[in-house]
Amino acid sequence: MIEFIDSVVSIYPELIALTLVLILEWIFPLSTKFTPAFTFNVLASAISNKVAQSGTTKQQLLAGWLALGTYLFLIATIVGSILFAVTNDVWTQAILLYFALGYQTVANQASAIQTCISQKQKSAAKTILSHITEFDVDRLSELGINKLTLESVIKRFVSYWLMPVIIFIIFNGFIAILYRALLEAYTVWQPKNPKFKHFGQAVFSIKNGFEFLPTLLIAPIYSVFKSSPFWSRYVSTNKHQWQQSQTSSFNQLVWLSIVSAGCKSELAGPLMLNQQKLTRPRINQGAPLFPSAIGELLKWNNRFRLSFILFNIVTISTLVLTNVI
Repeated sequence: MIEFIDSVVSIYPELIALTLVLILEWIFPLSTKFTPAFTFNVLASAISNKVAQSGTTKQQLLAGWLALGTYLFLIATIVGSILFAVTNDVWTQAILLYFALGYQTVANQASAIQTCISQKQKSAAKTILSHITEFDVDRLSELGINKLTLESVIKRFVSYWLMPVIIFIIFNGFIAILYRALLEAYTVWQPKNPKFKHFGQAVFSIKNGFEFLPTLLIAPIYSVFKSSPFWSRYVSTNKHQWQQSQTSSFNQLVWLSIVSAGCKSELAGPLMLNQQKLTRPRINQGAPLFPSAIGELLKWNNRFRLSFILFNIVTISTLVLTNVI
């Protein structure tokens, strides 16, 4: 039996490693403080404090590109050096994927926010929400807390679960952890922040460029896991105003439109960042936002993840049976 398991693992190690890591991250998610992402965030903050100073628009744009290149090169060198010193096999790459993932922790916090709202503990809900969003939460109403939680959950699902998985499948765990480093830089260098309006354009462009094709290909499939009628209409209706606002990417508009259609709720709209008002159009304006919407979205994401994991298991089983026969 042990020899059979060893033979299966040796034949299909990448698929098995991916499946095990996804299950592990679901059951035992790591807090950011205990992953390399925390160090990435600190490094990005240190670089921006040194480089993102006053200057002309062109100077800030150039500084942003140079800073991003230096930041990623430094991290790639450090991680590459570690891989050179250890056994760099599929299981090492799987560990890097585990560190690159970061959705389940946010899902747990979103669930806690829903519990706080149901118990009328708005202050506690705001405190938790502040850990998963870059926007100001102090002035949010209960409706605003719900909307921003939904937005934060789908953003993290796409960037911190879907994208690392796709990158691992196409490339490896090394590129996945570099992508996580990119996300941490994006979090720190938000171009929505007036301080990084031009400096953050580089990381904004790279991140959204990476996510553009997966959004076009996978978002429609994702919408099937919960009835989401007219989501494409929401995209076309709000596209022009969304791009004019220059607050969020087109990718985000697509995902928020799907969630808005699936949860039958209004999403997006104006937000505050560092006491500055950011205007955005409301998606599905006027639709009610039900208290159960957060839980519905979490279950939606779970259905998608579980289906992917089961697909992997069925694929592995089929390959094993075919090999045995």
